[in-house]
Amino acid sequence: MKEHRKEYRKHVGNSFEREIPLIAGMEGPLTLFTHLVEVKNCLIWGIKKPDYFNVFMDICTEICIEYANSLFDHGVDALCIPDGGLTGSRMMPSSTLENSIKPFYKRLCKKVKGPKILHICGDIESSLKTLSECGFDAISIEEKVSIRAAKDAIGDRARLIGNVSPSKTLLFGTPDAVKAEAKKCLLGGVDILAPGCGIAPWTPLANIKALLDARNEWYDEKN
Repeated sequence: MKEHRKEYRKHVGNSFEREIPLIAGMEGPLTLFTHLVEVKNCLIWGIKKPDYFNVFMDICTEICIEYANSLFDHGVDALCIPDGGLTGSRMMPSSTLENSIKPFYKRLCKKVKGPKILHICGDIESSLKTLSECGFDAISIEEKVSIRAAKDAIGDRARLIGNVSPSKTLLFGTPDAVKAEAKKCLLGGVDILAPGCGIAPWTPLANIKALLDARNEWYDEKN
């Protein structure tokens, strides 16, 4: 990571280092859980064997805490934690999120010593209130989630990040389409403008630049 930090500084220059954060990515405990036992078992245990579920969540959470703090020790400014889409799917009961996931997310947020961003794919509107009570500094949403509904659910407990479509708009759209969708997100009240998920390979650089230009134009017009 220290070598990556040097490479990063070489490209952005010391004068921009404070303006451009170095954000690392790390899969969350629920995703690690599904890698170890498969999604099917994770879902079944969450409903029928919560004790099994909690044992695995405990182990996976501690692994994530240790790795996350190592990343901060090596110089990252913030950590983005994509944790699958189970919490936003109809397969995961809300009781499992509340009773068997939320406590471990709260532990992770308490013990990790730096800014934490949670990203979960899919329509997680019904889960946002619970997720925002875990202690994450920000929550990243994709374009399936209404910004207005997300803001209402989260309140001031976390910053909202998103949610320009990375495929329909950034990958296949035009710079003008990117700007239009980006400004719609800002008008809706998103705190940090960003793609709704990872940027796809072959996304035109002109479209990525249009995303930044839209943000700058928006705030220039406001001021």
